[in-house]
Amino acid sequence: MKALRYCSALFFKTLSYSQNSRVWWRASKDNTNYVKSLIDVIKDQPEVHELIKEIAAGMGQSLENNKPFYIEELQNKSNLSESTLPVSDFKTQVYVIVTPQCASACLDAIDVFKQFSNTQLFGAPSSADSLYMDVRLADLPSGLGKVIVPNKVYVNRARGKGDYYKPDIAYNDIDWTTDKLLEKIKLL
Repeated sequence: MKALRYCSALFFKTLSYSQNSRVWWRASKDNTNYVKSLIDVIKDQPEVHELIKEIAAGMGQSLENNKPFYIEELQNKSNLSESTLPVSDFKTQVYVIVTPQCASACLDAIDVFKQFSNTQLFGAPSSADSLYMDVRLADLPSGLGKVIVPNKVYVNRARGKGDYYKPDIAYNDIDWTTDKLLEKIKLL
């Protein structure tokens, strides 16, 4: 997750997204085949490519062992408890610009940034997301429609389903250009 890398670089050497949060991939035959099909699609993105190969292999192994889920290994285990905020010597005020379209990975990034007391959200309320993610489309047996099938679910994620972020500093202007946003932030 890029947000973890950025926050770790700025604030803290070992940072974990959430101590208890896990990702469970539904290892059905169709889901596993779908994830395997992504390996070629993202071959030009080395970091994601390796992750998808690992997930596809784990799902395949779970499927072979008749296990309904492949549970991702924790990537970065820290010694912090879930209720402990990380401490950092980086004291500069950080403003995270939040648009109404902020969902999914954007919300994950805010989850990490908001662990630090010197971070403020600037902008609009974010969107919300579900615990069920990375969906694929599947044809209905009748052929008359499609259904959306989630491939993974977050288990024990600190942010609940449907939760969103309210800005610490609301921005209600129509102009959301970079220059205008920076102008407003410089006045804070």
